[in-house]
Amino acid sequence: MYGGANYLSGPIPNLSGLVNLKSVYLNDNNFSGDFPGSLTSLHRLKTINLSGNRLSGRIPTSLLLLSRLYTFDVQDNLLTGTIPPLNQTSLRYCNWEGISSSPSIQWQVSGTYWFCR
Repeated sequence: MYGGANYLSGPIPNLSGLVNLKSVYLNDNNFSGDFPGSLTSLHRLKTINLSGNRLSGRIPTSLLLLSRLYTFDVQDNLLTGTIPPLNQTSLRYCNWEGISSSPSIQWQVSGTYWFCR
């Protein structure tokens, strides 16, 4: 699903019915609200790019269920809390740079990545 840089706004809709979805590119829009928990039920997902939005709240621990996740990018959002320990062996790129300036943010990442910041 490619919807990047399309001036979309509001909450990200529930995508759980798209069971064969492999990529979600909804970056560089003006989406707001919580991280879309419906993404974590899409077990074929390889790419999540939600960077450059206004998403808030926590990243759900159910993200760990996405065993095929290769790319995870949520930079430049308003997320808080901790990132679950992303231990997927498939994960090669993760980016959460600049999502919050709060000193209470704790990022926990384990595993081997080619690029992670």
